[in-house]
Amino acid sequence: MRLSGDFMVICDERILEYLSENETGTPKQMADSGLVRFSRSYITQRAKVLLNHGMLRHLGNGVSKNEGNWSVSLRDRTVNLLKQWLAERETREKYDDSDRLWLTRKGNPYSTQSLNGLLDRLCETAEIPTEGRDVTWYSIRHSVGTYMAREEGLAAAQAQLRHKSEQTTMKYDQVPVEERKDALGRMG
Repeated sequence: MRLSGDFMVICDERILEYLSENETGTPKQMADSGLVRFSRSYITQRAKVLLNHGMLRHLGNGVSKNEGNWSVSLRDRTVNLLKQWLAERETREKYDDSDRLWLTRKGNPYSTQSLNGLLDRLCETAEIPTEGRDVTWYSIRHSVGTYMAREEGLAAAQAQLRHKSEQTTMKYDQVPVEERKDALGRMG
């Protein structure tokens, strides 16, 4: 039996019951199911409370129970900016029927192509030279994985990148030959 926190309301109980039966779900799916008989907006609000109390983990476009799901590290500044955006997002009408974190100006989900176009414009605005460089959202992810593997090890990179297989993470192990030689030298 699960005990309720003193901050909890009936909607929270229904959300946790829904997730117990379905493993994951968006606020819209919960509202549409008839099992959580509250508005999508209220379910979203209560899910944030449960999230802040560590009872849920956000998984991109949905919400899931806290057991057996991936957790990635974010800097405090990133967390604060995301919290500010989520508060602002609630005031924007185009998000009323969407569980997406961000939508384009036209209200569509971002695609790889539209995200890379956005990145190109950001680099241009910031005067970051991109000629002869592969600057895409994937290349940023790859750089983070490579840096994480180098600085914290493959296990940390695997967790941050949410890879199920260690083999997938191995391609991020790109420590230069000289540094590997130095490490062997230090080992004796």
